[in-house]
Amino acid sequence: MRIMSIIPAAGISLCVSVAPVLPATVTYEAQPAPRVLVPQELLPRAGDPLDDYERRLRARIDADAADAQAWHALGTTLFHKGAEAEAREAWDRAHGLDDAFAPADVLADVHGVHRLHDRGDAAGARLRLATVEARRAADPYFQMMRGEQAMRAGAFAAAGEAYEKARALAPNFFMTSLNLGRYLEYAGRHDEARARYEQAARAAPDRAAPWDFLAAHQFRQGEVAAALDSLRAAEDADPDQPLAEVRLAEFSAETGDYVGARRWLRLALERAETGHAAIRVALGDAQLRLGLLEEARETLDAVLAEAPSAPILVARGYVDERAGDVAAAAERYRAAVRADPGNVVASNNLAMAMVRLDRNPEEALAHARHAFSVRPDNAAIYGTHAVALAHAGETAEAKPALRRAVRIAPDDPWVRYFLGALLATEEPEEARVHLEAVMILDPDFPRRDAVIRLLE
Repeated sequence: MRIMSIIPAAGISLCVSVAPVLPATVTYEAQPAPRVLVPQELLPRAGDPLDDYERRLRARIDADAADAQAWHALGTTLFHKGAEAEAREAWDRAHGLDDAFAPADVLADVHGVHRLHDRGDAAGARLRLATVEARRAADPYFQMMRGEQAMRAGAFAAAGEAYEKARALAPNFFMTSLNLGRYLEYAGRHDEARARYEQAARAAPDRAAPWDFLAAHQFRQGEVAAALDSLRAAEDADPDQPLAEVRLAEFSAETGDYVGARRWLRLALERAETGHAAIRVALGDAQLRLGLLEEARETLDAVLAEAPSAPILVARGYVDERAGDVAAAAERYRAAVRADPGNVVASNNLAMAMVRLDRNPEEALAHARHAFSVRPDNAAIYGTHAVALAHAGETAEAKPALRRAVRIAPDDPWVRYFLGALLATEEPEEARVHLEAVMILDPDFPRRDAVIRLLE
């Protein structure tokens, strides 16, 4: 029982989930790039840590005064803190650096509506919205905002109308074509979407985003060679754009094609002049998902030699566990905890390794409690906490925890084993159910002999 997670280094991201979701539209809220560093929609709610947002955004700006996205997000944060004049200055700075972001007067109108709504003034918000809609009807930025809000509300026909109107108002602005392309792609109108992506690339050939969106559509339509060409153009447009091979690996991973991700990441390593550790992190992730343990071991060892980190130590420990060397895995997890004492995955995995090794019950429970305190809603962490309680002899607390864990993860043999062992004397019939389940779920269970003795 464990959770295993690799947190890729900056610039590399392999998706774990490919569940269908609404496409994120390209809007005034985020620079239209393959990835962003702040949420696409930064509309603070009551209780949001606005001071923390502001501090982090100012740190980004201190590091790069030309970071338009940070200036834009700072403006939004300041507006909702009540510093409207400063917010307008930040928004104007963002717009001046990158016209993908709307001007301050448009944003102040829109966020003024949100602010009234957040204050509970629904009537005032409706009145303000009607005024803004009349004032901004011919503004392409406002129409793109309307389109995004409609998408989020599930009003797809209204979204399409807004995006079409934005493009009609500014047909040569790459943002209006990208927004409309994303909508058309979501609607399944792929030929029309392709035309809009191509138009965006023609309108702004010196920007990476249009080429990247075009490449993603080409890839999803099976035109991999064309996607590669588009991503090469994106590289030429922006020196910060990831390598084309890296983006193709990401496209592959998003669909669950880790064979394809592995291929493209290996090609990326051959062409990359820098950033090898980040690429190897993603490659190790793909190799682990494919069960290629020896490959993953070699890749992760290379990363550890160059850029050791807690997530990579956790991943390397997972390889040790899969190879049957739980003791070595425990040492990796312990090293990860030392490197990052708050790492929930490392704490969870170390606790479970101690249980499997039948060692250090107090240490195991301490780490399990920490992980559980941070992520009580995670099934694997919940189960680890339950078995660690039993391992430490905390029977009164362990029994109800194990009973709940069985409902959460009925296929976990360790939960079944400990619950069966605890119930063997007082409730033998239920105990037998759980112990037999252990033998069914894992015929090679490490404590098979103990299970057999309990069943006799």
